[in-house]
Amino acid sequence: MKNKVSIIAPALMGKGGTETVLLHVLNSQTLQNFFKFELVLLDEPKDQSWLSDINSQVNVVIFSSKWRTLQYIKYLLRSKADANLVLGPKSAFLSTIVNLASKTKTISWIHFTLFGGDNLNPKYLRRNDGHLLISSQMVQQFVSLGIPESKLQVVYNPINKGSNLIELNTNKDILRLVYVGRIMLDGQKNMRYLLDTLAELARNYSVELEIFGSGSKDEVQKYATESMKLAGSEYQIVWHGWVDNPFDAIQKVDMLVLPSKYEGFGLVVAEAISRGLPVVATDYPVGVRDLIQVGLNGEIVPFEDVPAFAEAILRVKKYSPDIQTMIANSLENFSNDKFDSRFIQGMQALLERKAE
Repeated sequence: MKNKVSIIAPALMGKGGTETVLLHVLNSQTLQNFFKFELVLLDEPKDQSWLSDINSQVNVVIFSSKWRTLQYIKYLLRSKADANLVLGPKSAFLSTIVNLASKTKTISWIHFTLFGGDNLNPKYLRRNDGHLLISSQMVQQFVSLGIPESKLQVVYNPINKGSNLIELNTNKDILRLVYVGRIMLDGQKNMRYLLDTLAELARNYSVELEIFGSGSKDEVQKYATESMKLAGSEYQIVWHGWVDNPFDAIQKVDMLVLPSKYEGFGLVVAEAISRGLPVVATDYPVGVRDLIQVGLNGEIVPFEDVPAFAEAILRVKKYSPDIQTMIANSLENFSNDKFDSRFIQGMQALLERKAE
């Protein structure tokens, strides 16, 4: 008999890694053999186009923002789900409180680091029945809250491996880098760190940066100009804007660069590596150490250390193109099939777990 699972998600933008993961889960035939899903969105996404890609057998509920909390409580009281799989701490806490007298279990499924990110209060997770984790690095974060490891199941995220390897840059005289994600000078994406590094590299090398994404383009462009002037150097930025499938459009680059202060799993890192493209990323919490095998598929650098970032980029530039297939195969453990197996085993373990 299938378990009924309500996936409850607050504050989705409509374009991002979390939505990509949700689409996989809701459309996976393997998972549908074990679970009957319902998707509950506590806020209306700014971009709802992705919802049309969800399996038509999945019921989608969207709450209006005006009476969101009341609507959510009424939903929880009416729901007969075996489990509420909740993507936000406060929403998970409310699910736990409302369902104290019911058989419905509340399982959190947090897609960002618990500490150091924005608008997350992890204390709300302490009373949940269980937790699905997207990274092994999150285990210690949950344990530090006093949550026993018996309540934790590491499932990672699925990686949809592309059919083609990305064509690498063969020009040894040009450093051609690519950034994929929201365009933010500061905050989570921390592009200021990347721009400072490129300004230093451009003193001695020809540097090009391709940017796929949307956001604060004018602010980033202004700072790039200022940093080049200050360093007495110059590099080129190519703006591609938002592209639905950027890794199908990327070609003739050396590596992906990611200067983030924090991420969730880091899906762009995983997608790049799965296409044979090495990555230089900061040691962000929480997924980078699960994905990057230093010296094989990329490099991990400390925060705000321009010389270290520059040196890592130069090391990756020297990677042999002959190892591209090895790079692509380095994430076999994160394939869709293996994720589905972990998800099934993790959910069943938590559903069967008796309260302590």
